[in-house]
Amino acid sequence: MRRILGLLCMLLTGTPLQPYGEPTTRHVISPQSDDPYHIRFVSSAFQYYKSVTKARRMIRTDAMRFTQMSPSLVQLGDAVSIAMLKNCELDEIEEPENTDAYLNLVRISFSDPNKIVEKSDRSPRVSTLVLQYLQQKEMHDAGLEKRISYLLGCTKSLSCSTRAEAEFIRDH
Repeated sequence: MRRILGLLCMLLTGTPLQPYGEPTTRHVISPQSDDPYHIRFVSSAFQYYKSVTKARRMIRTDAMRFTQMSPSLVQLGDAVSIAMLKNCELDEIEEPENTDAYLNLVRISFSDPNKIVEKSDRSPRVSTLVLQYLQQKEMHDAGLEKRISYLLGCTKSLSCSTRAEAEFIRDH
């Protein structure tokens, strides 16, 4: 029974159940792992946000596994774009449903500079290149074009947010 509770606790919270009185520790992403850019994690998040785009509805608890546990999109910064380029070709990213999902990942990954683990990932070098590439493509979707413009600005200041993105789109 204790083993089942431990597994359930780990699945729900991302942390193992500790004996009473012992502190629980959260797993912090490690740059020395066998997947330094968290390619599998980013691929999973990309597929999730792609399905959200198609269904036009997000389940908050599902989204939380990509933003509240470690690894988290918020911890990755520019590594999100590196992982995306390792997962797919640029021409795949420019497909509208893929672009939408990718833009969600970028917005989330540059939303809190204090949470980005690797200092080098606080600089949006790769993300800027991908966003500029997408900006030069004809999207045939004014909403996506505005989102790209917004993200080119907010990634530099590490201040991206859903609310600010919506305001930018409304005002431009």
